[in-house]
Amino acid sequence: EVKRGDYPQARQRLGKVSKRGVAGLAAPLLDAWMMFGAGDARGALAKLRQGNADDGLAQLRLYHEAMMLALSGQNPEAARVMRREVSGDAPAPLRFVQAMAAIDVAAGRQPEALELLRRQVAMGDEYGTLAEMLRSAEAGHLPPLPVNGPAAGIADALLGIAEALSQQRAAPGLLEQRLRS
Repeated sequence: EVKRGDYPQARQRLGKVSKRGVAGLAAPLLDAWMMFGAGDARGALAKLRQGNADDGLAQLRLYHEAMMLALSGQNPEAARVMRREVSGDAPAPLRFVQAMAAIDVAAGRQPEALELLRRQVAMGDEYGTLAEMLRSAEAGHLPPLPVNGPAAGIADALLGIAEALSQQRAAPGLLEQRLRS
């Protein structure tokens, strides 16, 4: 249904999936993107904001909120949400940096986008991806949003949940507890 853009039907199917385990973790994010795809951006954003702050997915929900806001043309609000996730002295996840740079560019703040990329490269760039993104941006090829629509949002949400679960191997925590419920 998602490939065809039939988001109402996809939401009905999602409603029949178990709310336990990984499916229970993924369902709210997937449902929000399906709502967004069906034209209910306000409802989708509200769904994301209802998340449990203690489930280990708060940062992922904020990122997806920023993506929905940016796709809706609400770049100042998207920047406000995303900037919290990329500021500070620690490297941010690559797609968060790409998202913030793309949002800054869309809002007419190319110098801020370049500065963000430079700062993140200086903090470490294990695979050279940020350095390449910076070189490309300095040449005038600015990064696109990592999520370009609802189907990509769904895929990105699943990737983000998989990454969160992978990180739990080293430090079992809230996600592991949630999976047991």
